[in-house]
Amino acid sequence: MAIDHNENHAKKFIESRGFTCERFTKQEMKKGRTPDFRVYQNGEFRFYCEVKGISMDNWVDDLLAAAPPGEIVEGSRSYPVFNRIGKDIYEAVNQFDAVNPRLESANVIVFVNNEGSHCDYGNLLNTITGNFFSECGKVYPIYQKYSGGRIKDLKRRVHMFVWLEPSGKHYFLFNDLKRSHERNLCLWLGKDPDKI
Repeated sequence: MAIDHNENHAKKFIESRGFTCERFTKQEMKKGRTPDFRVYQNGEFRFYCEVKGISMDNWVDDLLAAAPPGEIVEGSRSYPVFNRIGKDIYEAVNQFDAVNPRLESANVIVFVNNEGSHCDYGNLLNTITGNFFSECGKVYPIYQKYSGGRIKDLKRRVHMFVWLEPSGKHYFLFNDLKRSHERNLCLWLGKDPDKI
């Protein structure tokens, strides 16, 4: 199976940190869902990785394309980013559970943001925590329906989230519910677990 743009971008990022990404075999993929990669370091298996691309929302473009020429198009809906991130987490955990149901190894989701300014790392934080983080430092629990919805328990099965921006910036978000996975991920990435 060919590696798509998002997987290739994530693979380059992971491998630039001293890891090696290996796809599942065709036979393994025929048996059922799998994450995108097994990740190794110095020949030792480290974690499972699923890659999710955040793409431009084409809702308005689709409405315009379907309308007759000269017709005014209108519509409203909820901000879709949180639902899209939640859906990606839901799907990724199902893929992880197919190969790692007892969480014996760490699960890592890499989000590749292709959308630019319409979506950012803050949206991932909002979706995971259910909170809005104001510039003055106050925290408002206004996104609880997303964090407490279908991903309420599933997000705990992901041990690290990585967010890759088009600019080259990147962010790590660790889940500390399984301390051994958190410590190992920090060790492998050269990060101090007490400072994350």
